[in-house]
Amino acid sequence: MPTHTGRNAERATQGRRGPRADLVRPEVASAALADGLKFLKEQWKWNGSKIARVLHLSPTTVNAWLRNEEVPVSGATLSPEIEAVVHLIAIHRSLGAMFADPFHQREWLHTEHPDLGISPEEKMSQSMAELISLRQYLDYARGRGA
Repeated sequence: MPTHTGRNAERATQGRRGPRADLVRPEVASAALADGLKFLKEQWKWNGSKIARVLHLSPTTVNAWLRNEEVPVSGATLSPEIEAVVHLIAIHRSLGAMFADPFHQREWLHTEHPDLGISPEEKMSQSMAELISLRQYLDYARGRGA
């Protein structure tokens, strides 16, 4: 993730005290998610339409988020659309931990995987459940040292 996302998260909690001090303000979360999508888009060389297909959203929606540099977060409960963004960014972060070079991340996404039976990109494009499944798979793989 870009370093300025860390500053967004830091600003989100400034001035807060007590048990809710770790909550992020929606406008900061909106910007941080947009930063994450933008970074993913650049690293994986994806366009808004490809991101939209994986998120199961319209390209118009995703392109507006990227253009406005804001993914709409309105409260503590995330909508399914925003949860999808969180899962995709988590997948990007996992691949970044596994493969420092974005080229290798892209290759992993495009290559049929023996455990999956298809390419990871195709798998997460099938449904929201498959997007989540791929995130869980990567969490598991990273946990055992892959």
